[in-house]
Amino acid sequence: MLTKAEKTKQVILETASLLYYEKGISGVSIDDVLEATKLTNGCIYGHFSEKEDL
Repeated sequence: MLTKAEKTKQVILETASLLYYEKGISGVSIDDVLEATKLTNGCIYGHFSEKEDL
């Protein structure tokens, strides 16, 4: 069973993966991931220290 934090991280990764597939890594910003996941900056950066970690 995944914790809430693990589920959130999984959602971020899955969403970012789809965006990266559609637009390419350089074509996706953190703001794009934020918009698609409806999460906050703090939430994203709580799981990943920078875009490259994502």
